Amino acid sequence: MNEKEHRVYRLEKQIIRRHFPGLRARPIKLTSDKSFDGRAGEPFMEINEELLKPGRKQDLEPTIKHELIHYELKDSKAKHYAGHGKAFLKRATELGVIDSYVLNRCHSLEETERTPHRREVITPR
Repeated sequence: MNEKEHRVYRLEKQIIRRHFPGLRARPIKLTSDKSFDGRAGEPFMEINEELLKPGRKQDLEPTIKHELIHYELKDSKAKHYAGHGKAFLKRATELGVIDSYVLNRCHSLEETERTPHRREVITPR
């Protein structure tokens, strides 16, 4: 990890101590891919380097919390873990990131890119 990644990693560890006791910190990889702000991958968490710029720094901590919720639910093998389902939304509400730009952007992307299609058969009367 470079110095910027180490700084974000230290912030991640602080957030874990405050809100996710026992969760394993993942190394940070900064990315220039602008299609996402953060990604809870393995073996590292990817963070968009744009979040380190002055106009975006307020989105860094909510993004890390968002990704840590994914790790927390995956690591706990939550019975019904489904990305941004009920368990995720409950935890995001507890952490105060439910109304954040990060969560809103994430759900917008989900709605436009990953919404499953459903076919309904309507029987005429």
